[in-house]
Amino acid sequence: MKAGRAFLLCLALAPMPVPAPAATFADLVDVAGSLAGIRRVTLGSLRVAGDGSRGITARALRLHLPTAEDPAYRLTVERLRDEAEPARVAPLAFDLEARPAADRFLLEGSITLAGTPVRLGFEGAYDRGSGAGVLRLEGRIAFAPGGLQPARLSPFLAGRIGDTRGGIALLARIEWGERTRQLAELTIEDLSFTVAGIPVSGVRGSIAFERLLPPTTLPGQEITVARIGAGPALERGRILFALAEGRELAVHRLAFAVAGGRLTVRPFTLPLDRPTATVTADLRGLRLERLLAEVALPGLSGEGILDGRLVARIGADGVTIEEGRLAARGPGRLRYAPEEPPPVGDPRMAMLLEAIRNFHFTRLEASVEGDLLDELRLSIGLGGSNPDFYEGYPVALNVTFEGPLGTLLGTGIRTYRLPAEIERRLRKRRR
Repeated sequence: MKAGRAFLLCLALAPMPVPAPAATFADLVDVAGSLAGIRRVTLGSLRVAGDGSRGITARALRLHLPTAEDPAYRLTVERLRDEAEPARVAPLAFDLEARPAADRFLLEGSITLAGTPVRLGFEGAYDRGSGAGVLRLEGRIAFAPGGLQPARLSPFLAGRIGDTRGGIALLARIEWGERTRQLAELTIEDLSFTVAGIPVSGVRGSIAFERLLPPTTLPGQEITVARIGAGPALERGRILFALAEGRELAVHRLAFAVAGGRLTVRPFTLPLDRPTATVTADLRGLRLERLLAEVALPGLSGEGILDGRLVARIGADGVTIEEGRLAARGPGRLRYAPEEPPPVGDPRMAMLLEAIRNFHFTRLEASVEGDLLDELRLSIGLGGSNPDFYEGYPVALNVTFEGPLGTLLGTGIRTYRLPAEIERRLRKRRR
C-alpha cells in the first residue's frame, strides 16, 4: 500500500496538463518510509492547471527527506510562475520545513518575490492524528520611487499604476480540519501613487478578509484618501466597500470634499473580470472662487455657489464623462482682470474682456462631457451684466471650449470672441 502511495505521488509530481490527484501530508510521511535510503527528490517542473491558460508552473522542486541526524522534511520550489498573460503575480520562490514534534509537525517557511527582499513568512502546526492544522502568515511590502513598484509584484499592473510610495502589511491565519477558516487583515500605510496619470495620495486603512481564496472581505470595509488629482482636487475621501469572491467590488459609499463643497458617489458595483460601470456623483456647495483658483489663468476670480451632477463610465480604456452639469444657486460675480492683459487685435475680444472685468451674473451654467484624460467639451452659459460696461446693459453669453482638462478654460477665454450680434447691439446702444 505504501509503495502504491509512492507511485501516486510520483505521478502527481510529474509534469501534466491536468490537476494532480490530491495528496495529504500523511501520504507524504508514508512515501518517506517507502523510499528508504533516498534523501532527496528533485523534479524539473510541475504544472497545476487552472482556467484555460491561467495555470501555475513550478520549476526546480526539491524534497529533502528526513534522516536520523535531521528528522525534518524540507520542500523548496525555486520558481513559481503564473502562466496568465500578462501575469497576475511575478515569479515567486517557496520553501517549507516540517519538523516532527510528538504527535504533530511544526511548520515554517516563506514565499519570496524572486530576486527581491519581499518576503511573506509563515509558521504553524499540523496534527498527525486528526489532519488538522493552522498557518500564520506575516509580511510587509515597502514601495519607493526608484525602488520597488507594483508592476514588479504584478506585471498586470504595468502601465496602470506607477510612482508608488508607502507600504502594505499582511497578517493572516489559515485553519483546516473539522473547521476551515481563512482570516486576514491587510493594512495600507500612507500609500501614494498615480493611476491613469492621476495622482492619488494618503491612502490609509485596514481591510479584513473572511476568505483569501478567492479574496472576500467582511462587509463595511473602509479606507480613507487624502487627495486625488490636482486642480481642483478631491480631498479627505472616505470609501466604504466590500469585495466578493474576488470578482465583484461593491462600493457602498464614496465621498470627497472638493472646492469647498462635497462630491458624493451613489452606490455602485464594479465587476473585476470586466471592469465597467456607470457611476453617478452628486455635487453640492462647490464654491466658484475655489474652482477658479485652480485654473491656470492669472486674474480670473469669482464668487458663487454651485450644485450639479456627474455621470461617468468606468471602462478598461479609462473614464468617460457622459454627462456633467453645474449651475449656480443664485447670483454671483465673475471677474477677469489680469495685471498684464493679453494682446487684443479684435474689437470683439476687447469688448468681451471689458464685459467680464466685473460681470454680475444672474445665471451661470456649465456642462462637460468626453474622455477625462483626453479631449473634453466644456460649455458655459452666462447671463447678467457689468455695471461699468454699457451702463449695465444685459448680456447673455454661451461659449464652448474643447481640449485637455488642464488647459481647457484658460485657452478658451484667451481665444474666445464676442458674438457679432451682441457686439452690434452694444455698439448701437453706445451711439
